[in-house]
Amino acid sequence: MSLRVCFVGLTAGPVLLERWSEATAGGAELQQVLLARELARRGHDVSFVVQHPDIPRESQVAGLRVYCMRPARTFAGLNAALKTVRLWRVIRKIRPQVIYQRMAEWTTGLSAAAAQSLGAVFVHAVASDREISSPRGMVGNRFQRLMHAWGLRRAALILAQHEGQVRDLTQNFGLSARIFPSVYDPAPAANAPVRRGVHWIGTIRANKRPQLLLEAARRLPEVPFVMIGGPPRGAGGAAYYAQLADEARSLPNVEFAGFLTPREIDDRLGRAALLVNTSEYEGLPVTFLQAWRQAVPTIGFASAGRSAILDRCGWGVGSLDELVGLLGRLTRNPSELHGRGVHAREYFQAHHAVDSVVPRFESLLADLWATRLSRSSATPMEREQPV
Repeated sequence: MSLRVCFVGLTAGPVLLERWSEATAGGAELQQVLLARELARRGHDVSFVVQHPDIPRESQVAGLRVYCMRPARTFAGLNAALKTVRLWRVIRKIRPQVIYQRMAEWTTGLSAAAAQSLGAVFVHAVASDREISSPRGMVGNRFQRLMHAWGLRRAALILAQHEGQVRDLTQNFGLSARIFPSVYDPAPAANAPVRRGVHWIGTIRANKRPQLLLEAARRLPEVPFVMIGGPPRGAGGAAYYAQLADEARSLPNVEFAGFLTPREIDDRLGRAALLVNTSEYEGLPVTFLQAWRQAVPTIGFASAGRSAILDRCGWGVGSLDELVGLLGRLTRNPSELHGRGVHAREYFQAHHAVDSVVPRFESLLADLWATRLSRSSATPMEREQPV
C-alpha cells in the first residue's frame, strides 16, 4: 500500500541541502529527512514542507518533493499569522493521508488542525525530554505552547523515544504514547584497530553543558579528550562558543576540533574509544546512534527511561564526580570499552538502522490509515483509497 505522507519540518532545509554549517537544524530534523527518504525509496508519495531562503517554492531536493514557505518579514505578531496561513495552504495543496511532525512547535497544532480538516492521520514524534518534562511543555511564548499542547491532544499517535517520555506524557498531559526508535544510516565499513580519546559532539551552547567535559578533562590530565561542535545562532551564542573554545584550547589534553561535517564526524568516531554526552534534557541523541553504529560505547547523564538504553550500549551517570570516576576506570580498561562497543553496534543494527526500522514504521502508518478509513467516511478524502 502506497501512502501520501507529508513531513512538516520547517527548519530541515539545511539537512536537505547538506549545509551542515548552518546552525538551524539538528538531530530532530535529520530524523525526519532519513525517514522521508527511506519511505520515498520504498515507493510512497512523500512531500516535505520547509522554510528556507535558498529552496524554490516547489522542487525536488535529495529525492524528495519539497514545498518551501517563504519567510515572513514583518513584525512578530503578523509573522506568526502569515506563517500559519502559509503552512495551512501548503498542506491543503499536498492533501496528504498522513502528516508527520517532530519537535514541540506551533506547527504541532497547525499540523493537527490540517489533518482534521483533510481527514488525514496526524503523527507527532517527541524530540527531547524537555518538551514534555512539565505541564507547560515546550519552551516558547504562550501561542507556541498552546499550539503544541493543542496538537498533542489531537494526534492519532504520539511517538516517544523511551519509557521516561511515555511516563511524562501521561503525568503532564494525560496522553499515551508508543515507543519508537530513532534511525540512522548503516555504519561505514572500516574501523580503526586502535581507538583513542573521549569524544564530545554537539552544538556548543550552555544547555548542552560542555563545561562538564572540560572539568572532567582537568581532573583527568592523563586522558585525551576531543570536543566537536559549532556555535549556535545568535550573538549570545557566539560569545559563549568563543569563551568555551578558548577554555578548551587552554587544556593540554583537550583537542578542540570545532565544527565538523557528518562525514568528518564518522571518521573521528571510527577512531574514538568513547563518546560522552553531558546534556540533562536530550532524549536519545543522534550522536549516540552515530557512535553505536561504529562500535563506540557512550556515557550519558541518566534520566527516567533513558537509563535502560544507556546500560545496553554504555553507562549512565548521575553527577560530575561519577562521570570522572567512570572515565578514569574505563580508560584504564580498553577490553571493557571494546566489549561494550561491540554490543552497542549489534544493538544499533537491530533497533536503529534505517533498513531495520523503516519497514516497521511503514506498517505502522498503513495500520493508522486503515483504522482511519474504517472509523469514518465523512469526507471525500476518507472515502478515497490509498494510491
